[in-house]
Amino acid sequence: LSPAAMLQGMRGLAFSAAVLIVLPSVGVGEVKITFGDDPPPEGVVEVEDDTLLDFIEKKPHAFLYFHGYSCDTCKKVTAQFQKASEVRPDVAFGSVNVGVGKRTAQRYNVDENELPFVVWLESGAQTDYSGPMSTHGFVEWIEHMTAPAVQELDDDDPDPQPEPMHKGKPVVTYYGPNLPEEFKRLAGTLRREAWWYYKKGVQDKVTVHHMGERPQVLASGFSEYKMRNFFKDNEFPMFGALDADNFDRVMNRDIGLIWYLFDIESSEELEYEADRHREMMTRIARKLHKKYQVVYMDTVKYGGKLQALLGVDEVPSVVVQPTSKNRQRFIFAGENGEGDYTEEGIMQFVKDVEAGKVQVHIQSEPEPLPEENNGLVRTARGTRFRSSRGTAWHPERKGQHDPKGGSSPGGPNRSTAEQLIKAGPTPRSCSHDGWGHEEAPP
Repeated sequence: LSPAAMLQGMRGLAFSAAVLIVLPSVGVGEVKITFGDDPPPEGVVEVEDDTLLDFIEKKPHAFLYFHGYSCDTCKKVTAQFQKASEVRPDVAFGSVNVGVGKRTAQRYNVDENELPFVVWLESGAQTDYSGPMSTHGFVEWIEHMTAPAVQELDDDDPDPQPEPMHKGKPVVTYYGPNLPEEFKRLAGTLRREAWWYYKKGVQDKVTVHHMGERPQVLASGFSEYKMRNFFKDNEFPMFGALDADNFDRVMNRDIGLIWYLFDIESSEELEYEADRHREMMTRIARKLHKKYQVVYMDTVKYGGKLQALLGVDEVPSVVVQPTSKNRQRFIFAGENGEGDYTEEGIMQFVKDVEAGKVQVHIQSEPEPLPEENNGLVRTARGTRFRSSRGTAWHPERKGQHDPKGGSSPGGPNRSTAEQLIKAGPTPRSCSHDGWGHEEAPP
């Protein structure tokens, strides 16, 4: 299960990512749009290569939706897209068939294998749409992107605090006698990554505040460059929840992950349990800052997906991934193997992982029944490859391993492996789980 697939499941989508582009718009002539055999929906115009510039100049903002003839899932997005165009007629809504508008698709880096897809353009700056493929998601995106990037508070308003409505994103506030243009430009560029506020104050300072944590403060040097670096250093909480709203942003960071998976009976217990461990895990996060992000997840809501993603069968568990891109994971069951964790124990486990002293955890399928297997295929679960001449190993995620290096999706299934073995001595071969385990089997 890939992180993208997990995110899609967490959002509860029944279809794959669509391409929606919000573009500063321009007028375009009457162009009929075709979605399969259905009549063109009102409010949505088809955009081709030679009509794109007219379309993006039509209105200040626009959504552009990419689809294809062979994309069955696109049809499920069409109705939601149409309803959003009716709710927000002030925004131009366009559609591009990638088979016709090839240059337009290339211009916005649209992959025909990832349709439908959506992008927002504003003043020439492209932002890929990352919200739910629903009417509510499209409308909420428009409201956020067209509102002032910085919300200016009155003197008697309370200081802005992170709240559930902020959906896990930090609150960034500028205090000072005047609101500088540098802060407004920064907020306009990064408005989707945080909530931005200004409140009049005597002394200039910038704060980045996450739920459950003390605000981080920048007290001097307020150039756009320095404020951007300050925000990027504190964009994510020291110890924060990982969910559908921030999953893709976290997984796209090129640093490691430490997952603390709690043993809870219901989702209502999640934040209580997080607060119980917050002091210890925050200390760990500070020590490993810029190398690892420390997160927790709702093991009740996302339990099945976590099991598939990380191979965790029991909680509580701590899982270490040296990099989010590699996907190798190392499971720490506690110092006594029973889920008891200390700061010293977790830090030592991380050091052992980095030193190569811990075996990588590999999720595999259950061992086949004797009548299914005929003794020909050995299986292994949990720790390492087991392969020798004339045998093959078949884990849950099928990626055929190339002993010369690299892998390809869709490795051999059991019947293929049996045929391979029956054919006689073969080069060493195995399947692996597609999570970056690229070493040749022993």
